[in-house]
Amino acid sequence: MQVESVSATPVARSSTPPAAKDGQNYKACADGNCEVLIRGSAVITVYGVQFTFKVAGDTFDERGGDGFLHLSGTGGPFPVGGFTGASPTLKVPFHEGDTAVVAITTVGTPTPRRLRTPIPGASPRSTTPTPTKLPIYQPADGTNYEACRDGQCEVLLHRSARITIGKLAFDFTVANGAVHMLSCKQDNPLDCYDFHLDGSGGAGWADEPGGVMYDANLKAYDGEDAVLSITTE
Repeated sequence: MQVESVSATPVARSSTPPAAKDGQNYKACADGNCEVLIRGSAVITVYGVQFTFKVAGDTFDERGGDGFLHLSGTGGPFPVGGFTGASPTLKVPFHEGDTAVVAITTVGTPTPRRLRTPIPGASPRSTTPTPTKLPIYQPADGTNYEACRDGQCEVLLHRSARITIGKLAFDFTVANGAVHMLSCKQDNPLDCYDFHLDGSGGAGWADEPGGVMYDANLKAYDGEDAVLSITTE
C-alpha cells in the first residue's frame, strides 16, 4: 500500500514553467518513461494502470494504483504503487500554482497488481475466460448493507444496490456474473472511483488522501446475484 503525504521543497516563483520533454502528450507515459506538463489535472496511464493527478495552489496530488501521493512543492523520486516486481518512480521537478512538471521513470518491466479504474484494452487480468458462475452462498451480513459502513462486511447483491463504505457511497450493478461499482463526487461528477469486479481481481481505494484503504472482492456470483466482501487494510 502506498499512502504518502510529503512536505517537500518549496519552489521559487517564476513566470514560465520549464519545458517538459513530452509536453502534454500523456500517452508518452504508457511505457513508464516520460516527462510531461500538467495544468490543473490530468489522467495518465502507466503500464495499463490509470493515475489521476491534481495540481492546485501549493499542493500536488496523485491517486491511482493502490495509494496516494500528497506533495507540497517539488520532490521525488517517489515509488508509484499498483505494481509488483519493478516499480515506476515519480518526480516533480517543478510545481507552481496549478502547473507542474512530472517525470516518470521505470527500470525493468512492472506487472500491474490491479486496476483502480478499468482501462479499455489495457488489463493485467488473465486471458483465461472467467467462469460465469461461482456458487452463491449466504454471506455473514446478508443484505444488511449498513454493515459495510465501517469497511468490514460480506453482503449479498441482487441486480443493484447503493452501499456506503467509509465516507463514500457506491452504486453497485450486477450483471452476467460481474459487479460494477461506481462512486462520484457530488461537486465533480467526473471525479470517480469506477471498478469492474469479475472474480479475477479486487479493487482498492481510500475515501480521502492518507485515509483508510478499503478492498472489495467478488466472492461468489451467478447471473444477477453476487456476494461482495469489503475489508480494510
